[in-house]
Amino acid sequence: MGRRDRHDVGRPERFTAFVASHADTVNRYLLNRHRAGDSLEAEDLLAEVFAIAWRRFDEIPPDAGVPWLIVVARNRLMNMHSKQRRRAALRKYERPLTAPAAEDEAIAEVAIREAIESLPAAEREAFALSAWEGLSPQELGRALGVTQNAASIRLSRAKSMLLSRLGSEYVENHRSLAKDIE
Repeated sequence: MGRRDRHDVGRPERFTAFVASHADTVNRYLLNRHRAGDSLEAEDLLAEVFAIAWRRFDEIPPDAGVPWLIVVARNRLMNMHSKQRRRAALRKYERPLTAPAAEDEAIAEVAIREAIESLPAAEREAFALSAWEGLSPQELGRALGVTQNAASIRLSRAKSMLLSRLGSEYVENHRSLAKDIE
């Protein structure tokens, strides 16, 4: 795992195949989890994730590529959100507070997105990885750093909370949007 390993003859080809098979999943994860939905920032984060994967390629378990990448992506997102919060706190002191524009107030989140965002962090993450990234319970457990059983419990709790917050009638009337909640 030393410096020499990075220069092994077949490593670039193996890494290229690794990226090709997992980039879309990680990119979807980043786009779905990135609050601003900025695809350029998501692409930057994706590049950071795979730069880290390149440096640590020999440490990635062969059967856990996606969960390993999701953990790295989640950590990069948390770092980015932390930086954004600090910057926002500093901006508060740089200029006077102004009333939000009427247009900004008129923009509302879709009810399902609001319900998902209102979940506790652990349940929200379990739901997002299962519903949006299609992770199996076993992969979900690996990505969350918990047992498969604990991951299944978090997912079940998330679905119950969403159903309770949205109501079964809402889920029934919006079946195509809420298919992952049932």
